[in-house]
Amino acid sequence: MVIIYNMSNRNNIAYYYNFRRNCLINFKLKISIIFKKKLGIHKIIYTL
Repeated sequence: MVIIYNMSNRNNIAYYYNFRRNCLINFKLKISIIFKKKLGIHKIIYTL
């Protein structure tokens, strides 16, 4: 029981860090997409 618990605990920690890393990557992608959209809006305003 203790060994299984320790293994599952390690897996949960590894999963948690991977989940956080994926969230950070997704967050950066969302920021870059929003930034590009804002730049596109500014370009449209400047061209108008």
